[in-house]
Amino acid sequence: MREDVAESLSDVVISTCGAINRPQYLPKMPTRSELTNVFDDNFSDCQPYLFRVVRHPLHTGDKTCETSTFLSSGGLSTVKKLLKDTLSF
Repeated sequence: MREDVAESLSDVVISTCGAINRPQYLPKMPTRSELTNVFDDNFSDCQPYLFRVVRHPLHTGDKTCETSTFLSSGGLSTVKKLLKDTLSF
């Protein structure tokens, strides 16, 4: 019974994450003039404009695959297994 509940819950979590992980639901980065209204600027070394976030592809041998391909192939089953193992007492 616990495995069924864990599997159902992991399916719900994965489908919910997939539904909300779309670009239209992500907030837009504020302009510099609105930065203090959105972020706490007391820490000068932790501002989002000091860093450049870049998405690098995963390299497997001589093939290059994107992170989404990784999640759709084997990574998704790994996440499900992790959730199942966590929820089984």
